[in-house]
Amino acid sequence: FFNRTDAALLLLRAWAEAMAFPPNRFAPDDQTLDELVNNDGWIDRAAFGWLPAAYLRMAHRHPNIEPVIEHDRGRAPGSNGGGSTSKP
Repeated sequence: FFNRTDAALLLLRAWAEAMAFPPNRFAPDDQTLDELVNNDGWIDRAAFGWLPAAYLRMAHRHPNIEPVIEHDRGRAPGSNGGGSTSKP
């Protein structure tokens, strides 16, 4: 979810441009966003919030939480073999 603030829209544009950059063609989108936020200064330029715990990908570590999104369908994260070896 992105708010309609200038900073949020600029971050969204930077993320889209980073994903369109040819060397990032096969890079995971979440890692590309992480790179922008943590290593490109966006952490200080935009405001961030947290989703409820039910949205955690690592819900298996929280047995009392029913996940909203279950990417790996009961397997350990990344064990489904679908991860990319490309890095942003």
